[in-house]
Amino acid sequence: MSDGVQDPAALAELRARLRKGFAASTFRTQHELIRAAELGRTTVSQALSDSAPAPSPETVGTLAKVLQLDVHALLDLHADAVGRKTAERSRLGRPINEWDPLDLEIHPAIDVPAAAGAGRGAARLPAYVRRAHDEDLAAVVERAVTGKSAMAVLVGSSSAGKTRACWEAIQPLAPLGWRLWHPFDPTRAEATLAGIAQVEAHTVVWLNEAQHYLGAGSGMGERIAGALYGLLTDPGRGPVLVLGTLWPEYARAYTRRPDPQEPDPHPQARTLLAGRRINVPETFDAAALESARTLASDGDRQIAQALERSEAGAVTQFLAGAPELLHRYRTASPAGHAVLLAAMDARRLGANLPLPTAFLEHAAPDYLTDTEYHALADDWLERALAELTATVHGNLAPLFHIRSDRTHEARGRATASPPGLLYDLADYLEQHARADRARLCPPASFWEAALDHLFPSDLIILAEAALRRFRLRLVLRLLDKAASSGDPDVLAYVAWLNDEWDTAGRLYAEGRASGHPDTLIEIAGRLRQTGDWATAERLHQLAADAGYPPPPRPGVGWQPGAARPFQRAAHTDVGTSAFERAHLAAEAGDWVGFERLYRQDVDASEFAIGGYAGLLTKSADKDELERWHRLATDDHDPQAMFLIAWMLEEAGDQEGAERLARQAAEAGHPGIAFQLGWARQINDRKGADRAYLPAAHAGHSNARYHLAMMRQSAGDREGAEYWLRRACEVGNYFAMRDLASLRAAAGDLAESKRLAQQAADAGDPVVMIQAAAHMQWTNPDEAEHMWRQVADAGHYLELPLARDMEHLWPHGLEPDGTPSAPW
Repeated sequence: MSDGVQDPAALAELRARLRKGFAASTFRTQHELIRAAELGRTTVSQALSDSAPAPSPETVGTLAKVLQLDVHALLDLHADAVGRKTAERSRLGRPINEWDPLDLEIHPAIDVPAAAGAGRGAARLPAYVRRAHDEDLAAVVERAVTGKSAMAVLVGSSSAGKTRACWEAIQPLAPLGWRLWHPFDPTRAEATLAGIAQVEAHTVVWLNEAQHYLGAGSGMGERIAGALYGLLTDPGRGPVLVLGTLWPEYARAYTRRPDPQEPDPHPQARTLLAGRRINVPETFDAAALESARTLASDGDRQIAQALERSEAGAVTQFLAGAPELLHRYRTASPAGHAVLLAAMDARRLGANLPLPTAFLEHAAPDYLTDTEYHALADDWLERALAELTATVHGNLAPLFHIRSDRTHEARGRATASPPGLLYDLADYLEQHARADRARLCPPASFWEAALDHLFPSDLIILAEAALRRFRLRLVLRLLDKAASSGDPDVLAYVAWLNDEWDTAGRLYAEGRASGHPDTLIEIAGRLRQTGDWATAERLHQLAADAGYPPPPRPGVGWQPGAARPFQRAAHTDVGTSAFERAHLAAEAGDWVGFERLYRQDVDASEFAIGGYAGLLTKSADKDELERWHRLATDDHDPQAMFLIAWMLEEAGDQEGAERLARQAAEAGHPGIAFQLGWARQINDRKGADRAYLPAAHAGHSNARYHLAMMRQSAGDREGAEYWLRRACEVGNYFAMRDLASLRAAAGDLAESKRLAQQAADAGDPVVMIQAAAHMQWTNPDEAEHMWRQVADAGHYLELPLARDMEHLWPHGLEPDGTPSAPW
């Protein structure tokens, strides 16, 4: 069905130009054109024939490119011919080749004197070095080219080259007429929710820094994930291509399956990301370095300088100016360093960027020594901000400012500050802060500045950060200040935290506040216990609208996508597991629903996989089983690999299971081989050893550690030490601790002490908490010191043992770590 008036004359002109282009080309026969265009014989023949239906825009774009014709002119003719001209102008986004890559948040590269006239965009980017992940990404793009919607999220550290890889990958789509939509204004999350229903076929949805979308607060992230899943799985809206980037810590948070007693904040995101992540290594491997050297020798001065000055293959980081950013951080003036630390702490504790000038000004003082503070000039803040916003290589800066024309009241500020400059933090420094300052609690001036100058939503986030650091008095102050704003979302959340179920339920049910589906379901359960069935019903419906399936009724197969009202009888089973729903779906032959539930639940535990494997073996037909085998062996889908490997294991085909586990490890999923070894370890030690090896060789930390423990229990001291050292290489703190004991027993005290300190510096919460709990009986002073480290690092809620600090400090701690007085 067309969106406008069709124009037969335009179609005739389109075909005339194609035939003229073919006649003027070097192709002697139509067969040669078919081979060059990689199109079907009928497709090309009909495109040139006056009596055939109009060709597709993809066919027009491909033929125009091969015949060296004006792609855009022919696509405009095609739009007129099929009556889509008006709709084309109103589509989201714009053609790919109209985008400047720097406007898509690709890091500009280091400055090297360029040729005269070079401006923004591609001329400012170095030549591109393809790496292994580019091949995986190209396969995803090819899927979209062939007419199937697809998605990939590149996971890697800051400045690893994720966004540039996405830009390079979509270049083949430009001549085919594809558009790119980058939801950004007024916020990324709001823009996405407002526009995603209007996304049309042949559109790239660009989700750079996808945590701003999938991690958006007030349930928005889950709504976005559900909407994206719906877009990708609706054949009538495709093909579309969704591309995103994430740091590893966000990817882990969004895909982690929580323990049964924990809330589940990201089930929709976990389902969306399943099988759609591509890892991007931090550094160039040998092949990539060789390619880069070739480009440098061919005259790429940016690549040449990066190769000359970067270390250990960190080429992309150097190109993006990361070394200079770290140098600025480490050599900043005292005032500049204090301002930067305040911004880094705000971001690592979860506060949203950008940050107002007033916050940075009032947060900075306690990051200074007394001598530094008293030496400040009257204009210290202006000098510090000028220092931190001065650009480094690639026009990056530690801080960069954003002018806001909106009042802070309109954006929900806790206080009425005048509009002005807001400051953002370079993402490389944000990531560096998460490691460099992970075990530090911000000082008092930071918290006071937050109370006075940050959003109420930020105060909620910081209240949780304060709780994790056992700063109990701060928690109450932050929550009280947030609630005083009158923001319904904040009021509802605070009511939920305080177990005020009636208040929270009313705000959510009346639509005055938006909540995460898990929160809505929990409140509904509480309200049912008090007899408020009407509000509970409404909350359940809101959760269902956000994509949460209702619990199944006894004896009724679960039907995905059904929007039937919740009945009171069903409410008695809110906690129905994903596996139980998958069981009902399998019995009903609903394999789409089974797959969605399996992908949502499989991260919970390797022991649960047997149930899903059993359902598939028992109920699936031959075609469905073959589809899962193809997903595992051809597509290297990690969840499918896991499922099929387990099925082979259960069927007694250990060799087949091991072969698939090795393939998984080689494809970048060593955890599958580890989980197979873990399952075997109880009954088949030799089999477990074989299963662990692919994961261990691929660098899996726990696989190496378990191999060491198995060698040690078998009396193979030399083998145990070998695998402990290999585990230490990938940062396994348990291996560091055990190897320290082995070296001490062997009389190598210096090495033992070094390893023990290395384990302590790793700061793992379990090790820290267990050590503190043990020392409180043998060395109370050292235990108290250790408990402060546990609190400062934000591990108060990690283990029940951590609650022992409540006996030491019943009123919590102050920001500086001193015990709080009664409050």
